[in-house]
Amino acid sequence: MINLNDLNDTAPVVSAAQSFAVNSVAGNSTVVGTVVATDDDTSAITAFSITNGNTGTAFAIANDGEITVLDNTNLLANSPYSLSITASDGVNTSNVETITINVTTGGAVWDSFNWDDGSTWQ
Repeated sequence: MINLNDLNDTAPVVSAAQSFAVNSVAGNSTVVGTVVATDDDTSAITAFSITNGNTGTAFAIANDGEITVLDNTNLLANSPYSLSITASDGVNTSNVETITINVTTGGAVWDSFNWDDGSTWQ
């Protein structure tokens, strides 16, 4: 009998070109999205990390890849975010992949106002 064992010799891969959007008034702990990564080994991905681009520590990433708002103080001012993400299977760590988070205003932006008398404020 021959037994084959799957060695944990391949690093996970974070899928390219992922992007998410979150409203500028989103509260802390709001789910933004889940980063997708794969591993050719049978071992599971055990952790994700944000390694760069997290201005103001605005976001957190859980071990399952779920991104949440950590500090909503200046979300809109720093948009868009280009977060550098890695995934690990406990032995190997992926190459860095950049994901984008766009912050939306969620409503109309007023640049002028019409008064009842027909005059305009800008």
